[in-house]
Amino acid sequence: LKPLQRSHSSPFDALSYTWGSPADPETLLIGSREKGKLHITQNLATALPYLRFPERERLIWIDAICINQSDYDERALQVQLMPDIYKAAEHVVCWVGKESDNSAIAFDAIRQLDRKLDVNLTEDTAKPRAEGDEHWADISTPLPFDDRVMQAISDLLGRSWFERLWVHQEVRLGSNRAVLQCGDLSIEWHKVVQANWSFRFKPWRHIVPLEFRRRMGIVNRTNFPIATNIGIIIRRTCRLKCSNPRDRVYAMRSTVRQEEQDMHIDVNYKLPVGKVYQSYVERFISHFQSLRLLPFCELQDHSLEMPTWVPDWSHPPNTNYPRAARYASGYMKANVLSISDERLEIAGMHIGTVAQRTVVNAGGTDEASIVQFIRDSAPPGILTSVHPGNVPMIEAFCCTLCFDVFRERAVPERAVFPSFTYSLKFLESILTADSDASKLNTPETTTYLRYVADACKGRSIIKTRSGHIGLAPSICEPEDRIYVFPGCRELIAVRKHGSDSEFRVVGHAYVHGMADGELIFGPLPRHYDVVLHSEEGALKGLQFRNSKDGTLEEQNPRL
Repeated sequence: LKPLQRSHSSPFDALSYTWGSPADPETLLIGSREKGKLHITQNLATALPYLRFPERERLIWIDAICINQSDYDERALQVQLMPDIYKAAEHVVCWVGKESDNSAIAFDAIRQLDRKLDVNLTEDTAKPRAEGDEHWADISTPLPFDDRVMQAISDLLGRSWFERLWVHQEVRLGSNRAVLQCGDLSIEWHKVVQANWSFRFKPWRHIVPLEFRRRMGIVNRTNFPIATNIGIIIRRTCRLKCSNPRDRVYAMRSTVRQEEQDMHIDVNYKLPVGKVYQSYVERFISHFQSLRLLPFCELQDHSLEMPTWVPDWSHPPNTNYPRAARYASGYMKANVLSISDERLEIAGMHIGTVAQRTVVNAGGTDEASIVQFIRDSAPPGILTSVHPGNVPMIEAFCCTLCFDVFRERAVPERAVFPSFTYSLKFLESILTADSDASKLNTPETTTYLRYVADACKGRSIIKTRSGHIGLAPSICEPEDRIYVFPGCRELIAVRKHGSDSEFRVVGHAYVHGMADGELIFGPLPRHYDVVLHSEEGALKGLQFRNSKDGTLEEQNPRL
């Protein structure tokens, strides 16, 4: 064990692994002195022999050995240095455990996909590497893998390493230098991520278990090309495990956008968890004059002592965040009047009051259950009635069910989004009496139903006093108010608490016809619409499309 200066030029590797149970620890001898003994977990003790090079010395950084875990001050200092450590490492070794009976099968399948496909991860597309292999890139053609291969891949992705929160930082910082190691087997991490494109988008010959799909999502989330705010990153990683809830913030500090890293949040494990979250939110609001973390709040039984305008990141949320941002207040800065320990005083506009709400109960995640939920929750007279704004009610309902996220709203179009045209036709079909939904299923409708299930999780379908329909958290009640706040691009549901000017945050809401700044800026000119602009496959922001000539404009045409 030896100290290194940060300017040290000798190559070293960094280990990414799960600690495992502290029970029955092994003793590690460091040097020859009696005091050089250190207790380590069985998981680490198992890994060390596999990490040795047979012919030469290996220099490797391991947190359990290099950090005094019982010293909070040292831990805090080292956590702040970890981004530099993983960026400087020659390799980040991702140890997932010893080899099992089918590990080699999974590694072979990943290598085969790498030989067949050239995957563009930023655009979520793939093309064959050779003539005759076009079917490998065709997302309508099933993968040529049998149950044995599917089980091997599922077992590999099912290992505990994949559900560890710190992995998200370690792998992202390791970039193309990360290597997945299972016993004596190893493969570059970027090949695993590229193979995961096929696992996610191509059909399998048999039903894919829900947990397997969740693990595919974990792998995919390590490769988001654009850094964003901590609220979105914590949502992406909310089901990953960590032993200390403070690490929901501390483990993600180095993966947020650079402007947010420049806030220079100190790591302090002595602070109560709620204070860690609240101090981050207060710093964010003051630094950016922004309320973009407000939509991540949910009114629920807080186990932590903090106000409702601070997200409780200590456990997974009940709802999912929209896959694309809205333009409710444009790019206006927040009008923050004051911040205290319990109160956030801000300016906002009351745009609607909840008159009715129907809690979503899909009864399952299969397509038949989602179709039945859509039928049960459709507004009366949906095929003939009109929504405020002179929009057919079925069109408003179609958009509401998935937060109005469609490929036609993206420039260029994003194939992974559902098609509005196909989705609307499908909705009309399943809401027609005696139609058989199973005969209507296509890859297009499957995508729409998946987005509906994602958007409606933990939600209520609401109707405002003005007749607008939308989505709000399931805990939403009649008389809750919908507000648009400058500095927050999403609508927020609030509940009166005490005086007429005091409210508690209920959570993020969507109201059709009010999500793109209509109440602040007025209606868009007839030949304009709001679109999601993307570059190299990554969503960059919202722009305005002029349908007369197809041009995109950053400037709001209503100003």
